[in-house]
Amino acid sequence: SKGQFASWLLEERGPARFVLAVGDDATDEDMFARLNDSGFTLHVGHGHSNAQFRLRHRAAIDKLLTEFLQ
Repeated sequence: SKGQFASWLLEERGPARFVLAVGDDATDEDMFARLNDSGFTLHVGHGHSNAQFRLRHRAAIDKLLTEFLQ
């Protein structure tokens, strides 16, 4: 699962300076649950989510990352 991979990656590579996990469906929920203490988790769309934050549309992600990376 994505959650198992995310946990393994943090264990193998050590603590990261910044972690951002973005997803839009049920397969991302385990990842969100495992990463909430290690970084920022962001769900795109509607419905229940384990993510800390939510955006309504994918276009908002593009805008967020463009502004963040400038």
